[in-house]
Amino acid sequence: VRQAHAAGVRIVAGTDAGDTYVFPGFAIHEELAELVRAGLAPTDALRSATIDAARFSGKAREYGSIEAGKVADMILLDADPLTDIRSTEKIAGLFFNGQYLDRAALDELLAFAEDQAGSLRTNLQLLYGARSHATGSNDSTIQFTDAREMQDGRVMALVRPFSDTDF
Repeated sequence: VRQAHAAGVRIVAGTDAGDTYVFPGFAIHEELAELVRAGLAPTDALRSATIDAARFSGKAREYGSIEAGKVADMILLDADPLTDIRSTEKIAGLFFNGQYLDRAALDELLAFAEDQAGSLRTNLQLLYGARSHATGSNDSTIQFTDAREMQDGRVMALVRPFSDTDF
């Protein structure tokens, strides 16, 4: 990475966000730390996740830097990432879609996401949707209505046919 960067190759962070075990939003912090460990300066690592990523995706007119007329989504940190790149994990707040979310609001969102991730019903719906997408099936004739974990660890999914009133 260091040699490629020194040769002028643009490094773009976040390129593996579609990986099953990479969680966008969380994994970027580890990726930035890895880039610094590989020889990039913290400034260059941050640039790889902001303006360089926006340029690569053709979105530099809207994203990637703080300028008049651009989308103003950004995080506020409690520490300087130029001193320690791991400071990107010390998030005090977030400006997103015209709203400010303080640390308490972000913690509420994380708790909700954790609850949903552990929800049997939500996971069955996601798996069913993924299966339908993978097989190219648009004929979703059933929907999950509930799911329960049995005492022996098996899962019982309750389904019902879609009706015309569902649409």
